[in-house]
Amino acid sequence: MKVFFLLLISISIFELFAQTPDAYSFSEQNNFSPKSIYYLHEDSQRNIWMGTDYGLYKWDGNSFTNIKNNNYSVSYSAIKEDKTGRIWCLNFSGQIFYVEGDSLKLFIDGKKMFETSLCYMIDYFPDIYIGFSKGIIKLDFYDKKISKFGITQPIYHLQSFNKNLLYYSILKIETSNLDAQSQILFQIEDGEKLSEIPNLFQLNNKIIVIGNLWVDRKRKCFFYEYSPDNDEKNISFNIENAVNVASVFCDSENKLIWLGATNELLVFNEKYQPVFNGKLLEGKNVSDIIKDKEGNYWVATLNQGVFIIPSIEILSFNQKLFDDNKIIAIKNVKQKLLFVETYGKIYQKNSFGNINLIGDINQKIEAVSYDPYFNSLNFGNIMSSFDIDSKTVQKSVYGRNIKSVSYICPYFILSSSSGDASIRTLFPAKINVNLKNILSKDVNFVKNYDKYYTSTLRIKRSHHNTYDFKNHNFYVSYSDGLFFYNNSKQEEVYFKNSPILITAMSKAINGVICCNTVDNNLLFISNGKVIKNIRVDIYIKEIVHWNFFLFLSSEHGLLKINTKNEEQIWITTHDGLPSNSILDIEIVNDTIFVATEKGVAKFACNKNFVNNTPPIVSFEKVAIWEKDTILHDSYFLPYNQNNITIYFKAISTRSRKNHHFKYRMLGLDTTWISQKSEINFVRFPSIPSGDYIFEVKAVNEDGYESKPVTIKIDIDAPIYQKWWFFVFCGIFVFILVSIIFRIRISIIKKRNSIINEKKDVENQLFLSQREALRSQMNPHFAFNALNSIQNYIISNDKELASDYLGLFADLMRKYLHYSQEEFISIDEEVETLNMYLELEKLRFEDTLNYKIYESENLSSLEIMIPVMLIQPFVENSIKHGLFHRKNNRILEISFIEKNNNILITVKDNGIGRKQSAEINKMRHRKHKSFATSALQKRINLINKSKKNNISIQYIDLYDDNKKSKGTLVEINIPLN
Repeated sequence: MKVFFLLLISISIFELFAQTPDAYSFSEQNNFSPKSIYYLHEDSQRNIWMGTDYGLYKWDGNSFTNIKNNNYSVSYSAIKEDKTGRIWCLNFSGQIFYVEGDSLKLFIDGKKMFETSLCYMIDYFPDIYIGFSKGIIKLDFYDKKISKFGITQPIYHLQSFNKNLLYYSILKIETSNLDAQSQILFQIEDGEKLSEIPNLFQLNNKIIVIGNLWVDRKRKCFFYEYSPDNDEKNISFNIENAVNVASVFCDSENKLIWLGATNELLVFNEKYQPVFNGKLLEGKNVSDIIKDKEGNYWVATLNQGVFIIPSIEILSFNQKLFDDNKIIAIKNVKQKLLFVETYGKIYQKNSFGNINLIGDINQKIEAVSYDPYFNSLNFGNIMSSFDIDSKTVQKSVYGRNIKSVSYICPYFILSSSSGDASIRTLFPAKINVNLKNILSKDVNFVKNYDKYYTSTLRIKRSHHNTYDFKNHNFYVSYSDGLFFYNNSKQEEVYFKNSPILITAMSKAINGVICCNTVDNNLLFISNGKVIKNIRVDIYIKEIVHWNFFLFLSSEHGLLKINTKNEEQIWITTHDGLPSNSILDIEIVNDTIFVATEKGVAKFACNKNFVNNTPPIVSFEKVAIWEKDTILHDSYFLPYNQNNITIYFKAISTRSRKNHHFKYRMLGLDTTWISQKSEINFVRFPSIPSGDYIFEVKAVNEDGYESKPVTIKIDIDAPIYQKWWFFVFCGIFVFILVSIIFRIRISIIKKRNSIINEKKDVENQLFLSQREALRSQMNPHFAFNALNSIQNYIISNDKELASDYLGLFADLMRKYLHYSQEEFISIDEEVETLNMYLELEKLRFEDTLNYKIYESENLSSLEIMIPVMLIQPFVENSIKHGLFHRKNNRILEISFIEKNNNILITVKDNGIGRKQSAEINKMRHRKHKSFATSALQKRINLINKSKKNNISIQYIDLYDDNKKSKGTLVEINIPLN
């Protein structure tokens, strides 16, 4: 099929000054150093890939990653993504690579295998189709097995089309199914001189060919269209200049064709007509164009980096036409726009779209107002006005420092100035106009030197005013509040019982004015009453009505408010404005013109700039105790690895990092917590044991939220919190309690045994006391005592016998009494010993001398000793020592307190223990004293029941010749 190119040279009439979408330098804003960008690609995760002369770069919305293979050329292009999400690229040396991790893996070295440049297609992955000078081959990704495809002519372009292959050879464009059955779509005449290989793209199921032809020794661009439905159709169009055919982008959504040239960026509609009245990115050598999922257009250039066009709906005027000065005011004058710049130059946009300089005040301008009756511009800070018809500068009739002017009728104006607010006539004539329902008849006008009449409303600094034509009343804002005037009655308007201080006031529409307060409340007022309030939280400089919408200017952008549902939409540089600092706004024929710090822009008032594409959020890394870990979907950590920092990122190019994050840790809290995009991490210093799910999402500048991404975190409980530990502890406690219980039982048994033993000791002690009593009341002693008393009776010494008998009776009574006691005082012991020794003395017929001694520091009444403990020792001294002595029998007993003990000594001058034992041996019988045996048994029992023992020591006494002179017994009793 042969097709002829019809070269139509069209002449388009452009405006004198271009109106094009605004673009900003992505490279400068993000410190992106590579300048020559050959190729752009957005992957399925919305990362932007850039093929540069310094390697392959990935922009993840937060930072750049440089990926390259230093063994080969590091200039990359033809970036593509296969079905698995793997990124592919081609370098300038003919090698095909794919990305694995943060490195490039060589797939095939085309330079060595084919010795020619390549084109490739991965749409049917894992089959990869490669075009080169000898046709097309098919490779399998996994085993790299090469299959011939059946196409043998040189291939310069290769892509998919209707599930088939679409390729371009020297003069033909063909399509082929996967079985290599090809069909020629159209063929170029041999005589046509192509300057380079054309490019192919698809639009509305049509194949569009774009390239350059040599015409009259000039390279000119052409379009060629083929529709399979109509079988054949061609249209050619001449742009006069050649384009970079590698940088062609088809915007199917808006049906636009973007062409990059060596010195500009061009945009055409589907009929191949220019869309914008001017060139985009003039002076830039465009190498590639893409459109991301948020609607941003990315433009790569050679030597000047990457640019972004946020929107094609907002068109900016070329700032150069205004001599780079700020436009501070835009006025609609009879459907013609006037622009007033900072230093007094005035421009007019005529009906043909041309913008011309029409006047120059040659002074710095502040406030600008339009007088429809004189058709002039008035400037608040100077005494001059500008007559639009004659285009001359004249003296102002309003004076100076005028802040705002409202026109009541063709004869009167309402003005606000730095000194007052007043009503004045527009003409130097007598007042002969009836101002019914506006002013009362008693309004006093004063004639000035220019024969104008003025009536001052209030001497106070005034800022804004407006006239309500529907209700015939007006409002004036002063430095101390807002005032309402009706029939010359002045009333102050209040909001929440407080004066209203405003920053901006709109014109009255249908009897309602709108004003913004210094505390950022947007108030709607009718007949002097606030009827509605909308919170705006921003300082507003100007308010303009359009239908039921309000446009409000500020230093942070343009705010559009729907007065019906109170929806607030911000229009900022994210949407394509040159700057967020808005100086003035004007609406003409449903188009709003915006003067900014960096130029003038316009767009349709009904355009909705809501960014309804939410950011895409992902995790970047997870750190445990400040140490980075391998990123996983879930973590199972020991209890002491609970200091966790989670890093995340979001891609939202249009927001320009004006998005924010929301996160929560389910298991700790269900509340979403917000934080700015600059803070892209959350630290949890000490997470308790348990199961948690961390969720994070990103919210763009218009409130659209991404789907949350999650990480599961399981913090293991410490040993002492695990179930088996509780079971173990239960068993341990049970065993411990059992052991303690057994020990307790053993202790109780032992204690009971001790108690029983003590009772036995006490019983035995009681028995020993009875035995001691028996020993002291033995018949021998009683016989001797009674026998002595009988001798006194026989010798007729009745009185002495009676005394001794009474003494014997008293001693027996005391023995019986003390047998019931365990302890007695020393005084009681001494008293009993005296009674006993007196009876023994009677027996020895006054040959027994005894003495009982008590030390002075001894508290004999308070210190207690075991009952009947001393008497057996005294008895032994008499019976075994003194009895064998014929005369001068001496017995000494002492009680002394020494070292917290009571030392009791019994000393006699008898024959001594050794001689007494020999006498007993000579009697041929073993004598065992009943009293001595009972005494020793009793002392043993006492020592068992007491902590400190009673000790007894027997000492034999000798003279210088080693002859026995008696016995000393020391009894040591502890005081406690």
